[in-house]
Amino acid sequence: MDPLAATQTKGAGDRGPRSAEAPGAAVLAALVRASALGIGLLDADRRWLYVNPAGCRILGAGADELTGHRSPFVPVDQTDRTAAANGTASRFVDGVGDGELTLEYVENGFIDGRGLRIAVMFRDVSEARRQERRLAAFARTASSLAYAESLQQVLDRIAGEVLPPTGSVACAIVLIDPRTRAFRSAGTAGHRADYLANIEKCRRLGAPLGTLEAFEERRPAVRRDLQLLLHDPRYAPMHETIAEAEWGSVVVVPLVARNEEVGVLSAFYPTAHEPTDADTSFLAAMADKVAIAVDNVQLLGDVEGKAALEERHRLARELHDSVSQALFSMSLTARAVQLAAQESGADPDGPVSRGVGQLLELTQGALAEMRALIFQLRPEALHEEGLTAAVRKHAAAVAAREGLDVRVHAEEDRLPLEEVAEEELLRVVQEAVHNCVKHAHPHHVDIRLAEVPDDPGSLMVEIEDDGDGFVPDAPHPGHLGLDTMRERAERLGGRLEVESSTAGSRVRAVLPGVLHPVRSSEATDSTDEASTRMRP
Repeated sequence: MDPLAATQTKGAGDRGPRSAEAPGAAVLAALVRASALGIGLLDADRRWLYVNPAGCRILGAGADELTGHRSPFVPVDQTDRTAAANGTASRFVDGVGDGELTLEYVENGFIDGRGLRIAVMFRDVSEARRQERRLAAFARTASSLAYAESLQQVLDRIAGEVLPPTGSVACAIVLIDPRTRAFRSAGTAGHRADYLANIEKCRRLGAPLGTLEAFEERRPAVRRDLQLLLHDPRYAPMHETIAEAEWGSVVVVPLVARNEEVGVLSAFYPTAHEPTDADTSFLAAMADKVAIAVDNVQLLGDVEGKAALEERHRLARELHDSVSQALFSMSLTARAVQLAAQESGADPDGPVSRGVGQLLELTQGALAEMRALIFQLRPEALHEEGLTAAVRKHAAAVAAREGLDVRVHAEEDRLPLEEVAEEELLRVVQEAVHNCVKHAHPHHVDIRLAEVPDDPGSLMVEIEDDGDGFVPDAPHPGHLGLDTMRERAERLGGRLEVESSTAGSRVRAVLPGVLHPVRSSEATDSTDEASTRMRP
């Protein structure tokens, strides 16, 4: 029986509003039952006495289930004089029902024969509030793009902005190499630190990832069976995370800039939440902003890198053509004066002979320093022969100067790297070796350059020593070496890993997709260029 009708016939106040025997009562009851708004009656303890059909639909429960149970509506805060004076002011309550409902409501109290009763009208504004959060997230995203210090900060911040408006519990923005499909870097929120490494392992195991599906097909991919992946061995690296997080579904949208795929944005939802079309649309809009940001940062990085490279080359030429030549001439002149003094019978221990000898030593030392500086600015071996040859020459110079055993483990062939990548990686090796010599006091240093065996196109550069260890995560005021190396690796889309113990330290840069196969035409051009340089 309808609770409202029952109260009219029985005159009871515990199941619905009291009604006088008047013709308008039946009309009022019909209006309450037909209303699209939720309408209910609460007792003094704010327990349900009556809920109309619309209210039951909003709350997702029947009248019999609700009656006698406490309502989600909180009393007016008596310290809030405005709210207390106006009981009809709209208020909001979040987390109703399954935790995702937001209700807007008004209420008024009255006294009947049974005591205090509270009439409440309410409606579901969950979608409207989500839309407000989406707009706020858009605004914060725009601010992040304008003021963030690095691409990693942008990606992490936007990943965090995705969670509240969509109801997702984790988000990842993954950049993908378009040639090798390797995962280069990621901004995350709600994920473990090893997320990127684990999905990369899944990719190598042949798992059909929604990440790659969205990337390759350039359209959103939705998977609603994530718990089933616990039974697929190809997803073994992610099993622990999926089980702990209790993910039920994931929405993956591609990042496309200037008609080129750059990565994906993935939002992970708990089993109790089903992603909506509105969620997917919002994620796609956010992905567009991320793609533009990534593209802009990469373009800016390319321009800055090339500009810096050209400036270093210009300085190297200027130093070689001016200061270096002057020092060389001074060295020759000093030697000539020294020989002339010897032939004229001058006293070898006299002030003139000693002064000339000291001048010769100073000019030769300055010339050696200048050549080392020019090599730092523009290593000719790097330009002419590639990264491996430049590293070998640098290692030989360090070994001779410091008396260390420095070994380079690499193939003899030139690695197929772009010039900017060669420059950055040589700086990483130089900085790592410098740190070894200066801080670790090792006997042996091993430098390895090799393609990652199970990931074609990816390069590993590793520097290992047997010296004093250190704490990689501890702050080192005034020492920016590790940060600089990490930034160089990230500029190339890679990552830097540092391990250290009392037995020594290892610095490893892993760079997905940096090795580009040399086409036959490029090889021919390179050979022709080398032949041209060798001609007299």
